[in-house]
Amino acid sequence: MQVKLLRVLETREFMRVGGTETIRVDIRLLAATNSGRAALRTWLATPVVHLRDMRSELLLKLVIAKRCEVDTGPLLALQYAHVTQLAESIAAQTEQQPHDVVALWRTESAEAALRFLDRLRTG
Repeated sequence: MQVKLLRVLETREFMRVGGTETIRVDIRLLAATNSGRAALRTWLATPVVHLRDMRSELLLKLVIAKRCEVDTGPLLALQYAHVTQLAESIAAQTEQQPHDVVALWRTESAEAALRFLDRLRTG
């Protein structure tokens, strides 16, 4: 799986082989291309669309951004605005169907996501 993914990144010219190193086996050293770095910056600046993906995708973005020393302030502001819109829409749905457990779950998830984002934004 990892080898296939690396080949895809190489085919799309997001990475290139930067050389090889031999310890016991040949190890390919990979380096990001300019288009690969640009794609990463774009991805890191794009808010997560669905609440269900915040746990995995947003956390991954935050970890990678920290490791790459990328300012997460703009992403967090956009993400907060997006989740606020989602929360308002979900709350309206929950008001119309107060006994819908799925709508209630989504309301609680949106509120938790907003609290999490607020803590990150305010430090």
